[in-house]
Amino acid sequence: MKKLPRVRMELGMQRVLLRGHLTGQIVLWVATLGYAQVYGAAAYGTFALFLGVVNICGLLSCLGFEAALLLPDDSARANRLFSGCLVLVTGSAILVGALLHLPGLAGCIPIATHWLTLAVWGQGVLVIQQEWYTRMGDYGKLGRLWHRQYGLMAILQGLCFFPFPSTGLMVGYALTLGGLGGYFCWQARHCLRLDRLFWRSFRSYWPIIYPDLGGRGVQLLARHIQPLLLLPCFGPKKAAHFFLAQQLLGKPLQALVAGVRSPFLHRTRERLQIGDWPVIRADARRVVIRLSVLVLPVWCLLILTLVLTQSRLPTEWKGLGGVLLLMLPLYLGKTFFSPISGLAPLLQKTNWTFVFNGFLFVWSLLSTGTGHVSQSFEVFLLVYSTGGGLGYLWLLHRFTQYLQQHELASV
Repeated sequence: MKKLPRVRMELGMQRVLLRGHLTGQIVLWVATLGYAQVYGAAAYGTFALFLGVVNICGLLSCLGFEAALLLPDDSARANRLFSGCLVLVTGSAILVGALLHLPGLAGCIPIATHWLTLAVWGQGVLVIQQEWYTRMGDYGKLGRLWHRQYGLMAILQGLCFFPFPSTGLMVGYALTLGGLGGYFCWQARHCLRLDRLFWRSFRSYWPIIYPDLGGRGVQLLARHIQPLLLLPCFGPKKAAHFFLAQQLLGKPLQALVAGVRSPFLHRTRERLQIGDWPVIRADARRVVIRLSVLVLPVWCLLILTLVLTQSRLPTEWKGLGGVLLLMLPLYLGKTFFSPISGLAPLLQKTNWTFVFNGFLFVWSLLSTGTGHVSQSFEVFLLVYSTGGGLGYLWLLHRFTQYLQQHELASV
């Protein structure tokens, strides 16, 4: 009976996070289906390139120091670290904007530099904001942040079509991230400590942060390198098909994972302290099965609908159902592994995920090269999706074996 309030709190946290992420993702998912016909494949292909640059630069703009916001016990020290993170993100965004103005790069990336700089800054602030709310234990604000982010993005990307018919997707994305970032900085202005002392926090946490920085960089490249490769190899139309397939398959999975992953890790952390390995393994299996049962019918219905209505789709989007079908092996592997991916740091097996991310990055290059040499986009999809899906299953097998070995040892 003493554990009942804690169980209720965990269930409430799970509902808040799932509701905020799921409702926001549904709005943006439906909007994506509509905007695909409004903007066309060429605009989506360029937006895929824009998003790849923003994700890589924005998520690395704080050099991993945002993860250290959970560590300080003293609020004054946390505020100084928080202030330093914001300064670092701002400096990184300015540096990215300056580099894109160099003569050698200015003509290579067909993206407005000022919108890209704003989006990189907003993405970096968003990562800090999520860690800050996690530190404060304010899961209500975190859920509302996701809901607000996806809803506002869907609205602005639609409104920006009228003044920016070819770049409205990028402009709406940048305005959303920049606006939310600026609003958060204004709300948190009382926590800012803009003095020379915040550099001491950087020096003290750098030994903790830098070992994981290389792994995060490889992970981001593995996840977001494809738009940078597909546009020059296959053109904007094929890049748009790949990007839209990622959105249609990935957003339902991302929304559902956000609701189950954190509570699962919270339960696992407590069970590791008492060595309850059989329960940990059973819970991991249950979470994976539950997620699969929820997301697979959504994917099957979506693919079936796109295949049956292919003749009614605009010419530039015909064949999208086949692209989703070829990418299904990759997302099946993600479905099985994503809920338990957070076990790596808890079990001190981050080297496994680092090796896998390195494999995924190299496999992206090899599969793109294979498709380019054979001049077949379908060959690229089949090679990339099958290899990536098998890689996720291999990683799941390693973690399952590890849990099983400890379960047998504890008997």
